[in-house]
Amino acid sequence: MKTFLIFNSLLLGFCLLFSSPIPKTFEVNEEFHRPVVHRLVVKKINEEWRVVFPDDENQSDIIANKGDRIRWDVEGSAVTLSFPDPKLFGNATFEIKDGRNRTLPVLRTATDGTYEYEVYIQVDGVYARGQSPPRIIIR
Repeated sequence: MKTFLIFNSLLLGFCLLFSSPIPKTFEVNEEFHRPVVHRLVVKKINEEWRVVFPDDENQSDIIANKGDRIRWDVEGSAVTLSFPDPKLFGNATFEIKDGRNRTLPVLRTATDGTYEYEVYIQVDGVYARGQSPPRIIIR
């Protein structure tokens, strides 16, 4: 009798489990975002220091989400990056040596908005320009 009750309980459980409708689609949580790495290069172009995309020397504005990472590759001089809000990356300034790179994650606590920042070229004592000045747009 005990075996019969166990068997019937298991059979009922399987029937309930497999008889419920299986959804054919599912909703994507729009709050989920897979982090992206945005790349920039700091280099001299026609005697002018610029912050540009690796594959487009006319663009420098980054549109990023919180959690994305931004990487700067530096060619020709050590640089200092200066940001208006330390909440963007956890600090207001960062240094990158010549020939090196630095990747910074956009903090989840960063405020949405447009951030103009400065890239100081140490060898020449000037500021690089991007799309005049370089900007990061957080959404």
